[in-house]
Amino acid sequence: MRHYCSYFDSLYTPRGLIMIGSLLQHHADAVIHVLCLDSDCFAILSALSPTLPRVMLIALGDIEAHDPGLAAHRLKWGASDHFQPYAACLSAYVIARNPDIADLTYLHADLYFYQSPELVFAQIGAASVAITPHRFAPANLREARRGIFNTGWITWRNDETGRQCLADYRRDCLSLEGGRFADQTLLDRWPQRYPDVKILELKGLDLALWNVDNYDVHVAPGGMLSVDDQPLICFHFESVEIAGQNQFSAPSFSTFQVSRSPDLLISALYQPYLNLLDETSRQLSAATGLSFYGVRPKPAGLGVPGNPTLAAVIASAGLAQSRLLKVGDGLDFDHAAARESVAADSQTLPYEDRAVDIVVIGTVNDMSGMAAEAHRVVRQLCIFCLTAGSDQAEAELRLLLARHGFEIQSAWSEDTGLAPRKLFLCRPFDLTPFPGPALLNIGCGGSRHPAWLNVDIAPGHAAVFDWNIRTPFPLPGETFDAVYHSHVLEHLPKNEAPGFISECFRLLKPGGILRVAIPDLEAICRVYLHQVERASAGDPLAAERYDWIILELLDQTVRNRPGGAMIDFFRRNPLPAESFILERIGAEGRGLIQALRGTPTRQEPDPPAEAIGRFRLSGEIHQWMYDRFSLSRLIATAGFEAVTVTGADGSAISGFNAYGLDVEPGGAVRKPDSLFMEARRPNDAVLQLPARS
Repeated sequence: MRHYCSYFDSLYTPRGLIMIGSLLQHHADAVIHVLCLDSDCFAILSALSPTLPRVMLIALGDIEAHDPGLAAHRLKWGASDHFQPYAACLSAYVIARNPDIADLTYLHADLYFYQSPELVFAQIGAASVAITPHRFAPANLREARRGIFNTGWITWRNDETGRQCLADYRRDCLSLEGGRFADQTLLDRWPQRYPDVKILELKGLDLALWNVDNYDVHVAPGGMLSVDDQPLICFHFESVEIAGQNQFSAPSFSTFQVSRSPDLLISALYQPYLNLLDETSRQLSAATGLSFYGVRPKPAGLGVPGNPTLAAVIASAGLAQSRLLKVGDGLDFDHAAARESVAADSQTLPYEDRAVDIVVIGTVNDMSGMAAEAHRVVRQLCIFCLTAGSDQAEAELRLLLARHGFEIQSAWSEDTGLAPRKLFLCRPFDLTPFPGPALLNIGCGGSRHPAWLNVDIAPGHAAVFDWNIRTPFPLPGETFDAVYHSHVLEHLPKNEAPGFISECFRLLKPGGILRVAIPDLEAICRVYLHQVERASAGDPLAAERYDWIILELLDQTVRNRPGGAMIDFFRRNPLPAESFILERIGAEGRGLIQALRGTPTRQEPDPPAEAIGRFRLSGEIHQWMYDRFSLSRLIATAGFEAVTVTGADGSAISGFNAYGLDVEPGGAVRKPDSLFMEARRPNDAVLQLPARS
């Protein structure tokens, strides 16, 4: 007998029932513990209980009475962000109430089983914990921010290690402060943190759009679906939205690139699943009078087509009888909760600290002063409305939010028929000093901190401002106390680098600090020369290290397709010279290796010339490389003084290590193969900076 658990609400009930039915079809002895997130879901499943004797229902009130920490988390964060701890809290609850079970597997409600999961348990064996890697296809590696592992399938054995892992996961999830996939990224540390973690390597387990391009998915003899030479066990139908009867959307098809067998995916997987979903939804609607169609309200940027209204976002927060405060002008919306208003020219807010659940700020006379007041009084959410549509106005507001302790959770546009506006949903965070310094993080990628204005040409989160570094930044000169960029400069053509560094100079206040991290050409060359000499003398370990360092030196400069030769190198299992490589590429590279290890090597021919040209202009490749001499000369030529080589954990920027940009909280260096250099804009600098096109 195997025990599983999952959770869903009434709108997700058709999907949950389909997952349960597919599991029981292939595993009749399964016991499935289901947490019902609302009363309608509990009522539906209770009515169906005679046909579902293997399903054990759990009411939301029961689990929150057992786990006050979960109840406090939901009260604090509201409905839009409170789901992250439920997998851990539900699993801990089930084991606590059923101490004799041997193991427990948490499942996402949008899985569908095509084979018996006993194939998975055969691979798990006696392991205490089992997790499933995302195995991102190369074209989808930008989504690695989701974490190395997917939470669609997690197994805990009811032994000391399994229970400790689950207890730690529950604690860590309850301490999260928003952010999509944050609960999922916690799994990244488990293989190093616990002694008996099994990383599941079945190709047909948790197959999804993000990894399907790694494999040949086909119909095998007998009509069964196969993934290369292995059976398809379960598919993860992420982000299928039901707009109406026979009306569906699958945003994941735009999120992830799928080039292999898309027609088969639709005909053999998605169409049958959508037909079953539609049929199940119709039957439940006829029996209950409830509608299971329509997209649940979420802030924009979370994979839902279209933009929500301000009222819908406030409603999605799910705060019962929330205290809502409207500040300023231009806030025309309806909200059922009790609300109060303050005029646009108010200097202070007549409320005690943390006395208001939601503050919505429109047009005010003093945005800086009002942001400080809002940070003082708000308990849950703050929404800032920007009516001016210029890049400069948005950059100014984003900088103000960073300096006043507001982390942007989502951003969306709204056209009320009067004037278009952009809205920013934020959560307050502690900030010392207050307000903080003006800090700019250029080309942040996934490495950002809310106290900085984070910018990138391809933002992966609403907290990141969309900006191309080859154009002037839309803020006046002498704005920032510090400017930082890590592994950005090498992506610019050499002739554009002086203009970019001069732009950094322009943006800094007199006395402001520039911090640059780049691949260290000198260090790479020294390692290369040492390894080639030892490899030539017959040292086999040096030969393995040589294979890596030559890639580190050349691959990102000469590659003609995403990931280049490095991607195929990381797929090798075992990975040659693994400890040497991890020392050089750090924690970020460790996640990439885990995601790719053992996945198939690409066999495609070289892309056509036009595709190569588009790729080489896309920004991935290195256009130039620098050492301590060339970088210091470049920086000094722009007018900086006190140009200094520093370490990853050494900086003239006050409190820099606390931001976790170059050194992670545990002390690991994010990019240990880097050259770190800092410089200061002189206090009395009067220079004519070159114009940038």
